[in-house]
Amino acid sequence: MVSIHAIFQDHVLIFFYNRVDENKSNSFILNDFNAKVRGLTSVILSKQEVNRFGMVARYFHLDKSSIFTLKKKFFSNAVDGAEELGLRFNKPTEFHGFKINDIIEVSAAEMQLNGVNHKGILIQRDINNNPNSVSSISQDTLTEISAKYSSKVSELEIERLIK
Repeated sequence: MVSIHAIFQDHVLIFFYNRVDENKSNSFILNDFNAKVRGLTSVILSKQEVNRFGMVARYFHLDKSSIFTLKKKFFSNAVDGAEELGLRFNKPTEFHGFKINDIIEVSAAEMQLNGVNHKGILIQRDINNNPNSVSSISQDTLTEISAKYSSKVSELEIERLIK
């Protein structure tokens, strides 16, 4: 099952794309997502201005040694003995005059799948802009932002964060 939801409130447009289908490739899903964004934004922008957008992706990567994996990738021996471990950082860029935040959160976590608890790494990537009170975002700019930044939520990019 793949579903998309758009929430529009106070000039903020948020798209949620939920994937519970292991049979479709990530590139297919991102292309489908971008097509839906183009269609929905044209309808919304014909009725209302938008000055903020966001894309949030959450992935769970199975890893029985998640704390060790994160320690090796991001930390030093200072976290020896830790039972909980996480990291959050923002790598902002500029695009079409907007500051685009690329907020990454990585943490050791447990998730229940099919009634069984599994250890792993939870990765959340939140790409959004700081609202610009002077100008709204045009349909062309939203389409370009979605096309440029949606690749950052691909499985390949997420895997690079933890390997």
